[in-house]
Amino acid sequence: MLLTRRLVREDEEQLKRFLEANLDTSMILRSNLELTGVQGQGRYSGDYFGSFEQQQLAAVAAHYWNGNLVVQGSSGLDAAVRMAAAEGGRPIRGVLGPAASLKRTLETLNLTHRPTAINSLEWLFTLDMKALHVPKPLADGLWQWRRATPGDRASFLAEWRGDYNVEALHIQDTQEMRREVRDSITQATAMDLWVLEVEGQPVSMTGFNAEAVGVVQVGGVWTPPPFRGRGYGRAVVAGSLLDRRAEGATRSVLFTDHDNLAALRAYEALGYRRAGEYGLWLFA
Repeated sequence: MLLTRRLVREDEEQLKRFLEANLDTSMILRSNLELTGVQGQGRYSGDYFGSFEQQQLAAVAAHYWNGNLVVQGSSGLDAAVRMAAAEGGRPIRGVLGPAASLKRTLETLNLTHRPTAINSLEWLFTLDMKALHVPKPLADGLWQWRRATPGDRASFLAEWRGDYNVEALHIQDTQEMRREVRDSITQATAMDLWVLEVEGQPVSMTGFNAEAVGVVQVGGVWTPPPFRGRGYGRAVVAGSLLDRRAEGATRSVLFTDHDNLAALRAYEALGYRRAGEYGLWLFA
């Protein structure tokens, strides 16, 4: 018998176990859960809905503060996403999840023909941190990496992040978007960022858009056009992974477009291996 309902605080431990069993494709869910729980408020919070079979969680749909619906599971997923759409209390701005779960969600909610800014199935890559290949200029100390400072964030990183939004996420370039980026990137809860420097010049950035139980999800890799084609993006990702590995992380995941051949080569050179597909649908 299938039971679908809104999740409450008493469900959190079972939800964590369910997500850990599917962790490579559940990093956003698990990271946000660790930050706010299922009944938190503000940034990273969401409304969580689950379907249970014989009292065991089988599927989850979380409708987050930013309007994105993030899904995981198969059995009972249709009922969970319908409840999330009906009770989430905000419009659905996007859907994210493993390829099969995302396709099923779009069909269930009749969203397949809704105009999109991004509709991408991306390769899921995984990395055992012990297998990380460090680029030679980084290993030799010719290039340096470091955590971003508040000054970096308020100056060039705010500009770079805005440029990333325009090019990678196809977000309209407006003063409001730039202001929101500056506000979000400089607040205390903003994700960690790293910078690569060559001869004292910042040339690339990266960060982790989700972290949980020893696993980090790489996101926001950006190299300004004048510095591309030199291996800087790969190097800054490697530097950030070295720092997180030293702090106890053992695994990393990331997603990248099927057609982004430069990124595919870069990540495979670092030791990442393909392990499935993940979908990102953001509506116009």
